[in-house]
Amino acid sequence: MDGKPTKVRNVFIGLAISLCTIILVLAVLEFSSRMLFGSAIRYSYPSPSLWLMKPSQEGFTLPGKPLAAINEQGFRGYPFTKRKAASQRIAFLGDSYAMGYGVGDNETIPLLLQQYLNAQRKNVEVLNLGVPGYGHQQMVALYKGIAQGFSPDVVILVTSEFNLLRQPAQADDHNLLQRFLRSILRRSTFAALMKPRFENFRWLIFGNAQQPASEGYQMLWENDKLHFDDLAASVRENNRSLVIIPYIEKEREKEFLRWFQEWGSKKQDVLIVPNIFEAMEQYQQDHPEAVLQIPGDGHPTALANNITAAVVGQLILEKKLLG
Repeated sequence: MDGKPTKVRNVFIGLAISLCTIILVLAVLEFSSRMLFGSAIRYSYPSPSLWLMKPSQEGFTLPGKPLAAINEQGFRGYPFTKRKAASQRIAFLGDSYAMGYGVGDNETIPLLLQQYLNAQRKNVEVLNLGVPGYGHQQMVALYKGIAQGFSPDVVILVTSEFNLLRQPAQADDHNLLQRFLRSILRRSTFAALMKPRFENFRWLIFGNAQQPASEGYQMLWENDKLHFDDLAASVRENNRSLVIIPYIEKEREKEFLRWFQEWGSKKQDVLIVPNIFEAMEQYQQDHPEAVLQIPGDGHPTALANNITAAVVGQLILEKKLLG
């Protein structure tokens, strides 16, 4: 009789020791990672479905890559003012592709687009309003809540097929736990180091089994199309033009572009950029050794961003969206 409580107690003691050991090891790994690579970009969470980068900070987007400077408004790059610093202003919405994962402050699509347009004697400033991890609903909410307050003349949104999977969180226990874990992991340098390895392992085990079939993407598009209807209406109310960049990286993703083209053909003052994939393919053919995706991650390199900026800039000039 006396032996059973002792065994139970020993089990709990063993579990406690194991847990403390794991916590200690993780703490050492985190400390060592931060000593080598610094801290990741920090976020605030004003609502269940929205998060923002904390203002006035500097941190990495990918370990070992250039640091990102976040301005006092909580966005990448130089500080924005309500009053335009140039004669014309572009608001550039999106996720990590817009924000510029793994590239320097001067190598993001918005900054390179600004340089391209100003080289054509256009006095333009492009505001980088990209927030990593955003889905379409969040991008539209950011425009209506923040971006339109900067009075842009043109609104640009870059997106990829993957963003269809980023549906708004529901306020239930599972998502509360998910948001808590996400906030912890985003603070961790060690987690950022291990993420590519985890993704590669998951792909080896599961392949693309966790991705929906094409019919599933179609259903997600029908849902997200309502958010784009909302965005187009809001932009048009302000007498502005809307440019959508479907960032196509694979042949099979061209259906995603087609959905946007069909949707955009029924809208006024909406321009769909049709040829990012072709521009990348052509450049790769002409320069076989060019690296257009960050190895081990997949985000666009500075070179790829430069190609995108040139394609978009040329289209903006051809369509005379700027005065």
